[in-house]
Amino acid sequence: MHDLAGDPSSAADALRDVDRVAAQALADMRHLLAMTDDAETSGSAPGPLAPQPALADLPELVGDVVDTGLAVSLEQQGAPRELTAGAELAAYRVIQESLTNVIRHAGADSASDLLQWVPGKLLVTVRDDGRGVAGSSTAGTGRGLLGMRQRVELVGGTLRCGPATDGGFQVQADLPAAP
Repeated sequence: MHDLAGDPSSAADALRDVDRVAAQALADMRHLLAMTDDAETSGSAPGPLAPQPALADLPELVGDVVDTGLAVSLEQQGAPRELTAGAELAAYRVIQESLTNVIRHAGADSASDLLQWVPGKLLVTVRDDGRGVAGSSTAGTGRGLLGMRQRVELVGGTLRCGPATDGGFQVQADLPAAP
């Protein structure tokens, strides 16, 4: 038991721990609800559970995309830091969905994935050399960008999407590292 009046610093530490655990529990519950919602809307039971992909799985994802004929680079800068499971999954899914969008809509020859580890966060940037938003007949008609934004915001991050300054399209996610 913590005494807020007698030892405020110990109570503050305890409240930070409660906040961290509660945030992770909420993230896990949102994930479970999303799985349940997906099963209900598709009319089928959820498939077998499997481990969620992680950043360590990115080389395999990039290899699969390269097999489609798109030139893709993957670069990391800075010293990797620990992410919550939700933030790590969000980073993977942002890259996965972005590369899928490049293949389907961009008419691109190449794409680059950059993971930048900076103090307190991971910055994920996916950029392509395609025709950008203006050249896509399906820009904004799907749920891909919205889904990415929701996933990133659920873990306390931000997402920016739009035309890259030198042409093509760019997706940038700013995800918090674990405390």
